[in-house]
Amino acid sequence: MMDWPRVGVGMLIVDGEKILLARRKKAPEANHWGILGGKLEKGEILKEAAIREAEEECGMRIGDAAFLVLSEQIDIDGQHWISAIFTAREMEGSASITEQHAFSEMDWFGLDQLPAPLTVAAGDALRALKEGV
Repeated sequence: MMDWPRVGVGMLIVDGEKILLARRKKAPEANHWGILGGKLEKGEILKEAAIREAEEECGMRIGDAAFLVLSEQIDIDGQHWISAIFTAREMEGSASITEQHAFSEMDWFGLDQLPAPLTVAAGDALRALKEGV
């Protein structure tokens, strides 16, 4: 176990009234629906990392992104994550699972028809989006 927090990034992709979510295969939060994202690499800018991770995971080209919210989580195994979550409303291409090892499903959902359970980061991102933060 690390004795310091790890830095993650997330991307809430919004297309009109729908958002893109993916069902995780692995722990933590296996079988939970979440936003796309991953860890910040050495030398990366947060927004650039969030765009990179989203593009790698869904196969779309992401346009500009805006900071949305910070999410903090301590997993059941003790890993402490602080994640900068961004939102993107400009994208090209169709979403598909490009990392088969990470996700079992990926789909667009209306804000009033969200799947369950959601990851902590997805919950934080959706609350911020709904509150207009």
